[in-house]
Amino acid sequence: MTSIDFAENLGAQAATLALLAGLAQKNPELPPAYIVLSRVDPDVVRVQLDDAQAVEAWREALFVPPTGVALEPHGSIQQLTFEAVMNNIRIDVWAPFTSAQSETLPEEATV
Repeated sequence: MTSIDFAENLGAQAATLALLAGLAQKNPELPPAYIVLSRVDPDVVRVQLDDAQAVEAWREALFVPPTGVALEPHGSIQQLTFEAVMNNIRIDVWAPFTSAQSETLPEEATV
């Protein structure tokens, strides 16, 4: 059984917030994102992006190889996803994907 590590206070999320702040400072040109940080799992960040180009920019900033990007079904749509781990913090990145965006996929992406 997996235990859930609830944050007791905002301080428990400080490392994750600092990681995000550092990422923004080092990469101010990154496309904006809908970012979720929860007290349920304070060492996980969920990043929702608008499109494949944004996924590619974030992938490069997080040093994830192109082969780390996957195209997965999600209900009635598909989504591009990848995961990165930095300083023991997991960053889950995804964006909805349409076939019209296929020319913007990294050549090595897993489809």
